[in-house]
Amino acid sequence: MRSLAVKIFLSFWIMHALILVVLALLPDQGARARLAEIARRDGRIATTLLEQHGRQSCDDYLSVTQQRADVQIAILDARGAVACAPSSAIDLSPFGAHLAQRDGDVVEASDARELAVVSVDGPSGAPYTVTSIATGAAQGPQRPVRQRPLPRDVLLTTLLVSGVVCFVVARYLAHPLQQLRRATYRLAAGDLGTRVGATLAVRSDETGDLVRDFDAMAERIETLVQSQTQLLSDISHELRSPLARLNVALELARRKAPDEARAELDRIEAEAARMNDMVGSLLELSRVEGDRRARKVATVDLNDVVQHVVEDADYEARRVGKSVTLRSEGRALVDGDANLIARAVENVVRNAIRYAPEGTAIEVHVTGEARQARIGIADQGPGVPEADLERIFAPFHRVGASRTRESGGVGLGLSIARRAIALHNGTITAANASARGLIVTILLPASAVFPASPTT
Repeated sequence: MRSLAVKIFLSFWIMHALILVVLALLPDQGARARLAEIARRDGRIATTLLEQHGRQSCDDYLSVTQQRADVQIAILDARGAVACAPSSAIDLSPFGAHLAQRDGDVVEASDARELAVVSVDGPSGAPYTVTSIATGAAQGPQRPVRQRPLPRDVLLTTLLVSGVVCFVVARYLAHPLQQLRRATYRLAAGDLGTRVGATLAVRSDETGDLVRDFDAMAERIETLVQSQTQLLSDISHELRSPLARLNVALELARRKAPDEARAELDRIEAEAARMNDMVGSLLELSRVEGDRRARKVATVDLNDVVQHVVEDADYEARRVGKSVTLRSEGRALVDGDANLIARAVENVVRNAIRYAPEGTAIEVHVTGEARQARIGIADQGPGVPEADLERIFAPFHRVGASRTRESGGVGLGLSIARRAIALHNGTITAANASARGLIVTILLPASAVFPASPTT
């Protein structure tokens, strides 16, 4: 049971139910006080009738009292003998020693009946003990005062109403936290424009303070990230101009330099080209992390996107003695930016081409199932150490001697791929093949999946 709303609801409701049970089991203190008051009031009248008009008048009065108030009253003299009682017999034996009480308390006998014992003085000053027993009815067995259970319909209605009230209170307390959790998830997924909203921010309690703090934090993070992205984009654009001038100057120097300097000039040209690739990757990274509203979101046929990438990559791979093949099982439609998805797949495929041995093929496999599209890219290269399988998607991360700068790339391709896929609520992971090579798997939520046709 992980839901906070359910926990609060059950806690409140169980507490209310326990209170109802306790109240139903507690003695009826009002009835007890009434029992003692009747004994005191009618006892004085009965002792007056006893002394002034005789026992018969007293007995008749107590009989009328029993019928009127459902209470049996008996008058005991100083020796403890019955001096006056109603016409029906009264059995005081279960109360035993309690008949000696003089404090007006209500006592309970061994048979669960309750008896009020009070002390009164007659007109002559003689002391009497008045006992009062609740009968619950003029005829039939006597009912203890404490057994006054709540009616079943009242109990059920009370439980139902308390359940509704507890549910409303639980929802009121837990709903803001649920909204905050959803907003936190969207913010962590990269939606920097996420805000909880003014509906909760207007609250004046601690929840409202938390909502306002969250919105302020989200706005600050969005501002910082946009500023960083804009700075990265501006710097990358500014670097393009000196790099272009450097290439022009390098070409002029190559024409004038003697043959002995050609090796150094070639190294300068290679480093300039690598720097130009890095600037291009940085520009692409800033575009991926840019404003979501500027992206072209549409329903994309994933198979067509991957097929175009594979055709272009295979053309380049054959120039270095490698190949890229595509195998599709069914078709999948994905809602997203076709250019970003293509760039993500292309970066993974080019990375595989870069490290695959000559004469091998990079296999791209596209499948669609259960509202999910899967793209698998497998090469036969050296693979990646297990400890680096997650870190290869970090910017500028490199692993091992087999993946050095001399092999090409600037360490941003897989990072750009992961961020592009994350923008589409997808995932990208890497795993070493059982025999040799690396397998990169891309999962994307699909708006529609069609099974493979016999001709596929």
